[in-house]
Amino acid sequence: MHIKRKHNAKKLAKTILVICDGTTERYYLDSIKMQLNKGKNNRFRIEPKHGHSDAYEKVFERIKNDLDLSVDAMPYDLIFYVKDMDTCYAQNKIDDYNKRKDRLLKHKNAQGRLYIIESRPCIEFWFLLHFLKTDGLLSKCEAAEKQLQKYLKDYEKTEDYARKLYDLLSPKLEIALRNAADLNSKPRAANEHFSYSQINELYKTLKDLK
Repeated sequence: MHIKRKHNAKKLAKTILVICDGTTERYYLDSIKMQLNKGKNNRFRIEPKHGHSDAYEKVFERIKNDLDLSVDAMPYDLIFYVKDMDTCYAQNKIDDYNKRKDRLLKHKNAQGRLYIIESRPCIEFWFLLHFLKTDGLLSKCEAAEKQLQKYLKDYEKTEDYARKLYDLLSPKLEIALRNAADLNSKPRAANEHFSYSQINELYKTLKDLK
């Protein structure tokens, strides 16, 4: 179900769709939304793909259908697809994923509207960047979780923990933003494999909204 756009005195408010993989992402991103939307009227829909986190083809198709509409008819001003990359690599689908992603980002209505936000292997690597500046390859999410538990001893992928995660990490948020930005701008060799997260780009984009 789409958020209905209202044309009134609050017409400058943005309607924002965030598609993500699961429970941890949903509640962490909801906390970011609440923090960055204070004093603003932007309207959010956070949509987790429970049990279908590897179905990027369907997500890309859904996004394309929205982008194909006329600008006035589009239900969302901004679309974020927050994607864990471990399954794409594990299933040897990374080439297909990148082709579909590149094609979608070249859509005439994608610029300034669509943001594909990746983490390899998963969002837990973003959490790890709050404590450690590293881009050593962690191919599986379990490996990232194990590293994270060196700093968050009781970390677990549950709704209750996800609801408090932003508050636990927020004192080190600026460290994570800086670490991610530095690592994402680092020159890379062809076919170099490394871990990364682009959650910092989502945060910056939402923070800059009026």
